[in-house]
Amino acid sequence: MLLRVFPITVFWLVWLAGKGFGGQEEIEVLAGFDGANPQAREDIVRETPYRFRVKTFNEEGSNDAYWFRFNVKAVNHGEKTRDVEFLVEWPVLERHPDYEYDTYFYGDMGHWHWVYANIEGTVAKLVVPAPPGTTYVGFYPRYSYGYFEQFMESLAQGEKLKKWVEGQSFFGRNIWCVRITDPGVPDSKKKTVLLTARNHPYETSGSYITEEIITWLGSGDPETEKLLRENVIYLVPMMNPDGVALGCNQRTRGGGVNMSFGADTDDPAVLTLLSLVKKVRPVLWADIHSWPHQGDDGMWCTHQWVADGLLARLPDKWYDEYVWDVSFVRDRGTAENHLWQWLIRTFDSGGVSLSISWYRRSEEDIRKIGRELLKAICFVAGGR
Repeated sequence: MLLRVFPITVFWLVWLAGKGFGGQEEIEVLAGFDGANPQAREDIVRETPYRFRVKTFNEEGSNDAYWFRFNVKAVNHGEKTRDVEFLVEWPVLERHPDYEYDTYFYGDMGHWHWVYANIEGTVAKLVVPAPPGTTYVGFYPRYSYGYFEQFMESLAQGEKLKKWVEGQSFFGRNIWCVRITDPGVPDSKKKTVLLTARNHPYETSGSYITEEIITWLGSGDPETEKLLRENVIYLVPMMNPDGVALGCNQRTRGGGVNMSFGADTDDPAVLTLLSLVKKVRPVLWADIHSWPHQGDDGMWCTHQWVADGLLARLPDKWYDEYVWDVSFVRDRGTAENHLWQWLIRTFDSGGVSLSISWYRRSEEDIRKIGRELLKAICFVAGGR
C-alpha cells in the first residue's frame, strides 16, 4: 500500500511546490509580447512546475539560415530564486546539425548573463535562475521596438543631434533617423556616412551598437569631436520595426520582405530606406548584422577599398581573438535586387554588411565593438 501511495504523494508535493497561494503558478513563462518568439501562448508547454517546452517559429518566407529567434520571459511570483529549465525546439537542427545553438542569454538590459545549453537532436536544454520578478531568456539579448521608442524619446534635439521619423512600416511603426555632426563645420567639408541596423529582426547586436554610438557621440568625449568635425553621421537604428515587434527572424512580417533583397519591392520600410539613401548619398553605408558564429565576425563588402580600409583599423584577431570572414558582393553572384547591388548601380558608394557575433560576448563587449566600428567606418570614409 505504501509503495503505491508514495509516488502519488511525491507528485502532489512537487506540484504544490510550483503553486502560490490561491492556486497561481509560482513560475510563468510567457509569449506574445513585443519581440517575443514564440508569439502564440500554446507554443509554450509546462511539463513540470519548473520545466517548459518552447516551440520557436520561423515566419513564412524566411529560410533556415535565419532561424535564430527565441525570446520569452519567465515571471517568478514567489519570493525565492528558482531554477527554470527550458527545452527549446529548433527544427532547423534536423537539417543543419552543425549550427551553434549552445549558448543563451538571460536577464535584461544592462544585466545580461549567458548560459550553456545541451543539444539533444533538435532540442536545446538549458537551466536559468529566475529571481522574483521578470527574467527575459533568449538566443540573443532582447532589444524590443518599445524599448527603442523609449530611447528615441529620451534623445534631446540640439544643434549637434537631429532626430525625426523618416517613414513608417507596413503596420505603421516608426522608422527613425538620427543625424549627428559638428554644426560649426560646413557639411561640404565633411564625409557622409550611414549606419543602419535591425535589417533582419533577430540581429539585436545592431541595436546595442547603434545606441552606443549615438550615446557616445553625444557624450563630449574628445575622441568623438574629431569624428564629428570630419563627418556627417546618419543612423537608422531600427529599419525593420515590424519584424522586430512581431518576433520575426528575417522578414518584415510573415510573407513579407527580406529587406536585404527588397530593392525592387514596394515594402514601406524599404522605400523609406532607399529614399533616405538617395537624399544623403553616403560615401559609405554600413549595415550592422548579427550571427551566432563562434570565432568570426562577418564583413561583406561592395568594393575592395572598403575591406582594405576596415581591415587597416580592424585586423584579424581584433576583438576576443575573433577573425574576419571577408567576402565581396561581386564574387557571390548576388541578386540584382540586393541593397548593395542597388547601391553600386545608383551611386557606386561603398557598402558593408558587418555581422557581429554575440557568441559568449557580453553587452559591454558589443558596445565597445560599436565604438571601434564607428571609428573604422569614419576612417574608411575619410580616405575617399
